Amino acid sequence: MENPIHQYPQTETSRRALHSEQLDPPDLPLLLYRIAELDERKAFSLFFRHYHARMLLLAKIFVPSQQVAEDIVSDVLIKLLRHRKKTFRKKNFLGFLYTCIKNQSLDYLRKNKKHRHFSLNKDNIDFLVQHKSNPCNDLAGKQFEEIIFACIESLPPRRKLVYKMVKEDGLSYKKVAALLDISVRTVEVQLRLAMRHLKIAVDDYLSCK
Repeated sequence: MENPIHQYPQTETSRRALHSEQLDPPDLPLLLYRIAELDERKAFSLFFRHYHARMLLLAKIFVPSQQVAEDIVSDVLIKLLRHRKKTFRKKNFLGFLYTCIKNQSLDYLRKNKKHRHFSLNKDNIDFLVQHKSNPCNDLAGKQFEEIIFACIESLPPRRKLVYKMVKEDGLSYKKVAALLDISVRTVEVQLRLAMRHLKIAVDDYLSCK
């Protein structure tokens, strides 16, 4: 699997591809095993499609452009894949992956003498997300999932990222705060705002049923 990252698209199309797979998160431990031990390109392709968008969002918090963020994510994935039997078998792989992306982003800024501490403001509090609802999923089926997906996609990018890291990746508030250089309180606030947005969408949907 030589430089396999270059085998897969890194555009908006890749983030929208296979909509059903985006709605249903893959079995991450199994996926990582298939990549690390079985050297499966299909497994890496699925991993890439599902996690690429949020990796980009994380990098873009720190670096000045989309292209730089793309390069950083690609570089990190290539390095991890070269030692995949070790890196892809780490117990908290997503936390490790996000830390690598953050560190590489900061290294880029230092080398280009553009490092500045990121400060949160109202206009750039955005986050990537995907929602697996609780009992409501059983009530609504596919149509409901698509409405929730659209609702989450409409969140500001970094708010979506916070939600996804906490709700889907299972990272602690403290870990997310450290990765994004924000306070635990800010993580709590952004998660609450995302949940409020989802609740409104759910209420609107159910009121029409």
